[in-house]
Amino acid sequence: MGLAQEAVENTMSNTSSSKSSPQSTMLLKVDKVTKRFGGLGAVDNVSFELRRGETVGLIGPNGAGKTTLFNIMTGFVRADSGRIIFQGKDITHESTASIVNNGIARTFQIVRPFLNIPVFDNVLIAALSPHARNASKNVSPSETVRDVLSKVGLLEKANLDASKLTHGEQKRLEMARAIATKPDLLLLDEPYGGLGSNEIGPVSVLINGLSESGITILLIEHRLKELMKNVKRVIAMDQGALIADGMPEQVVNESRVIEAYLGKGGTGLATGSK
Repeated sequence: MGLAQEAVENTMSNTSSSKSSPQSTMLLKVDKVTKRFGGLGAVDNVSFELRRGETVGLIGPNGAGKTTLFNIMTGFVRADSGRIIFQGKDITHESTASIVNNGIARTFQIVRPFLNIPVFDNVLIAALSPHARNASKNVSPSETVRDVLSKVGLLEKANLDASKLTHGEQKRLEMARAIATKPDLLLLDEPYGGLGSNEIGPVSVLINGLSESGITILLIEHRLKELMKNVKRVIAMDQGALIADGMPEQVVNESRVIEAYLGKGGTGLATGSK
């Protein structure tokens, strides 16, 4: 069975078991965003919208501009032109801290925990953010931390230093820190990257649970089989530009997407062989 065919079957199965479609209210608008590094066009006039409650995949080969786009959306990199509109507010030029406190959180490809402090304190720092405190109302930051650690399966390791965790556990800690800020929009950068086969299932369940709780999610992932279990819409990029946007089974069969991954004449991504 080819990669795309297997991914499509997983998507159709996931879709049939879902409860309802996402709400139609626009949460985020990326409007003609462009970023160049010297002569290299990292992001080229990219536009799309996310509706509240969606879980959307962002795919493309290495160097397509996906992480740069995340960096622009979260204030780590400034766009040369274009706008990021979040919940009706232009956040294009806001600081990273301000963007978090507007309700956007993210993870990174390479995990960034505070290695020499306990897992609990890693998450507590995030739970003390103004947005988290406002969203939690009468729930204490410590209660928020315990709840989040329980969700990601790390409550029993709360008192361990983050350096003692496995790579897979540090991935889940990275997600826990983002979740603890109580985001309206969660950006996940390769959540399955580097995970063993026994670690993938719990992360997939976690992502689906976050989606069901109402958090809007945009995730970058190269492991298409796993990605398709989480999303009902896929955006594809190549060489900085958006090349496809639609239902997963449509996007993975787009000729431009196949060519981006496999080169001209490539067919394996779309059809494969049984």
